[in-house]
Amino acid sequence: MCNICRVGLQRRRRQGRRHPHGSPENVPEAKPFGSRVRADPQDYGKGEWLGRGRYESCFEDVGTGWMSLIPMTTSTTESQQAALKSICRAYDRVKELESDDDNSVKLLVKKIGAIPLPGVPYDPRANRIERSYEYLGDRARLQLLQSRLQRYFRPLASKFAPCMYNYFRKVLRKIRG
Repeated sequence: MCNICRVGLQRRRRQGRRHPHGSPENVPEAKPFGSRVRADPQDYGKGEWLGRGRYESCFEDVGTGWMSLIPMTTSTTESQQAALKSICRAYDRVKELESDDDNSVKLLVKKIGAIPLPGVPYDPRANRIERSYEYLGDRARLQLLQSRLQRYFRPLASKFAPCMYNYFRKVLRKIRG
C-alpha cells in the first residue's frame, strides 16, 4: 500500500470501522428521493479557494444512498437552500431533513417545509452525516494528494469524490443484481 492510501485509510483503522455505511448484506429499503435527507455544512478553513468556495454542504439521501458535496461561498441558509435545489429535480420535495444543531439548517428546514430530525453535533460515532462527510472528505483529500494539486482546488475534488462514489455504487448494483 502506498503512503497516500495509508494516510487516507488511517482514520478508518484507528476507529475500528471497516466501512462507514455498514455491511454489504445490510441493504436498506429503497425509497424515493427526498423522503429523508441528511445535511451538514462544513468549513474548509481560512485560505484561498477556487471560486471562493470556502464552505461546502454535505447531502446524503437515505432512501437512495446518493451522496453529494456542494461547494458554497457562504454558509448562510440561502446558500444551503440553493445547494439543496441544485441536487433536486423540479418535482422532488424533501420531507425530512436530518442534521446536527446548526442554526442555518434549522432555518432551512423552516423555509422548505420539511420535518426536522436533529442529531448529535460534531460526533461521527452518533451522527451519520458526520461519518459520511468523513468518508467523502478523505476521498477528496486523497485525490488532491495523488494528483499533487494544491489545496486551492479542493472544491473541484469535493465535487468529483461523490460523483465517483455514486457511479461505482450504481455499477456495483447492476453487477450484483
